[in-house]
Amino acid sequence: MQPIERIRRDRGDTQILRWASDERVDPRSLERGFCAATGMTPKQYARVIRFKHSYGTILRNGRAAPLGAQLDGFYDQSHFNREFRHFTGVAPTTRISGRMPAGMTVSDHLLQVEL
Repeated sequence: MQPIERIRRDRGDTQILRWASDERVDPRSLERGFCAATGMTPKQYARVIRFKHSYGTILRNGRAAPLGAQLDGFYDQSHFNREFRHFTGVAPTTRISGRMPAGMTVSDHLLQVEL
């Protein structure tokens, strides 16, 4: 299975080095090839996919979503909160309560370059 397919299947909760070892692929070669194909490292891609899954859960269920569903793939609540702020610029409660700034979309933030 290709790494991009594996990351999508696992909803971003893929251990990249373990996958490379299991597939007998040099980790550095994997990273270079993946980066050339997608513009990001496998770890960065997994991070986006993991957040996208949790963000979709929040949009579908709002406050009704069980905490475990939102944290799927995250170590704990604070890890989820940091990632949420990173990708959206606001806290999860701001999004759930409907107070997210007008015109703010996740894709806007994903296009910004990290310095």
